[in-house]
Amino acid sequence: MTSLPASVTSVPNVTSVTDARPISSALLTTAQAAQYLALGQRTLENWRCRGDGPAFVRLGRVVRYRVLDLDAWLSARTFDSTSQADHAA
Repeated sequence: MTSLPASVTSVPNVTSVTDARPISSALLTTAQAAQYLALGQRTLENWRCRGDGPAFVRLGRVVRYRVLDLDAWLSARTFDSTSQADHAA
């Protein structure tokens, strides 16, 4: 699993252990998700509009990405050879 960006490792406004979500279910902004995936923010935005990228959560007008969804999306795109990747496309 990819490590989280430094900006995501702390959970703000947590008053007790029961308030904290596991880091794997943390909600990331588009910028944080792009950093996590080592992609450009615009790439994620374009993929989201076309339905090509990882699953996202819409909270009103706000878009967030769950780390679990990003990891699942990465796992689905993991191959042993370029020929496997070419056939999956």
